[in-house]
Amino acid sequence: MLELHGVEFSYPDTDKSIGPIGFSIRKGEVLSIIGGNGAGKSTIVKLIGGHLLPLSGKISLNGKSIENLPARKRSVATVFQSHALFPNMTVLHNVLLPFKVRGGSLKHAEKKAMEILDSVGMCNFRDSDVASLSGGESQRVALARALACEPDVLLLDEPMSSVDRERRIEFFELFYKLKKSGQLDCPVLLISHDPELVLALSDRIAYLHEGKIIENNSVLETIKNPSFSSSITFLKLGNSIPSNKIEAITNHHSEFIFIASSDVMYIEDIDTLKVIEGQLLKVAYYNEFFYCFIMSKDERVTLIISKNEPPKNTDFVSVYVAKQQIRPLKNLNRVT
Repeated sequence: MLELHGVEFSYPDTDKSIGPIGFSIRKGEVLSIIGGNGAGKSTIVKLIGGHLLPLSGKISLNGKSIENLPARKRSVATVFQSHALFPNMTVLHNVLLPFKVRGGSLKHAEKKAMEILDSVGMCNFRDSDVASLSGGESQRVALARALACEPDVLLLDEPMSSVDRERRIEFFELFYKLKKSGQLDCPVLLISHDPELVLALSDRIAYLHEGKIIENNSVLETIKNPSFSSSITFLKLGNSIPSNKIEAITNHHSEFIFIASSDVMYIEDIDTLKVIEGQLLKVAYYNEFFYCFIMSKDERVTLIISKNEPPKNTDFVSVYVAKQQIRPLKNLNRVT
């Protein structure tokens, strides 16, 4: 378990600071921290990773204090926004680095590295130069290298910022597979501006505002009770529909309307409204929710999260909701 208690930090000669910060992440749990630019998200990653030292407070990993340890002595692996691969090395040699640092048999290390590359679908690229890889391929190699560290904590700092939508959906599936197989069972901290990534992968979502965590809820609570959650406004692509697409609710005078996951239906009923229809690009099931990516005629892709399973054996769906369950986003709690 990763735990932070009363952690504070400020950058010298600036008014930028965070804290006191406190949260915990259990083994196998994914916590996402969201917030505006400059809120302090990357600072938290650097504090946990050992690239910054806190002014006060405690950071512990499996019950042991690590806040004063150098980065190399912490069992923490990070997948950075830039992926930070070594361009003068092949894919295999990038993944071998953590094994070389630990020492031991090179033959055994190569066997383990190939197993990890296979788990992320990159074993056929073992001898490729990393400079020749696409953004999605680089991201998989960066994740493989992080897994090779056998970390007690995995930090994902904007890992999908340079990857297109199709690759992001592939990453969702890869992440689900690694968690289900037990290859990724350590605490995971995700920093991202990508609402689809956050909603699809997280167990809990924390909202960071001006250096302080003002909200820390389960995904279920975030999605089911938007009036309680300012973070759903920040993540307004999840279960939000442009109101100008729905003539029957223009009197809400709100740019977006929100649908709670338990209210999503795929069959028309009495007193329901069709809120979106289009091509069903992808469906993923995780944490008891269905994550459906739907592309409408204007080629806008919307993430619909529902408790109800979408229709099978079809690539076109319509989403309905009871009229009384539609809520304008402007009425939700909001941090300004």
